[in-house]
Amino acid sequence: MSKPASLLESRLLIRIGTVGIEYYDRSRPRTEFKDAEGYARCGAIPFAMLTPWIEEDCPDEIRGVIQEKASELEKKMGQEFRLPSSGEMVTLGYMRPEYLSAQAQVRDKKEKLWQAFHSVVVENGFDFVHYADFARKSKFEGTPLVGQEGDWVMYDVTDAGRPAYRAPTAEGCVQEAYGAGHYSMDPDPEVSTPSPEEDSPAP
Repeated sequence: MSKPASLLESRLLIRIGTVGIEYYDRSRPRTEFKDAEGYARCGAIPFAMLTPWIEEDCPDEIRGVIQEKASELEKKMGQEFRLPSSGEMVTLGYMRPEYLSAQAQVRDKKEKLWQAFHSVVVENGFDFVHYADFARKSKFEGTPLVGQEGDWVMYDVTDAGRPAYRAPTAEGCVQEAYGAGHYSMDPDPEVSTPSPEEDSPAP
């Protein structure tokens, strides 16, 4: 017969650190692997893998608590977990193969979307530069700048006299240029335009 939850909860000391959740048994002192208060360590659930490790002498009732919590966290793999001590966030299961694979697929999809977006920008005769570089480099002297905020600057690489556009996002630059009639969302692919500048920033 299992012990009442209140008694079990009073026995448990649960510590949530930056690498995982540790479980100690207040009813059993221990000289090896003890925490500062000298309680027996029963096991832990690391945030990286969410696979619990449990001490051989861990009581069955506490073993069940650890396994149940590990199963609960595993269902939330990829979600953010707030550390109560610092308020910082940690991604649950951030080293699990399935999580890493999913992240790689997301990055690949974003890269393909960026390449498609950037190719249209280049076909329009524009490219991007960080605002700090735009403001510092002499080659942009005299270039009108539309927009007052953001690190993205989309400038005319064809020297056709079009202004540069500044915005918090690359898409924002495009919208500004499109609104001014200096950008086509469906440019003629046969129109030749210069290659992007070598010092253009990564997305």
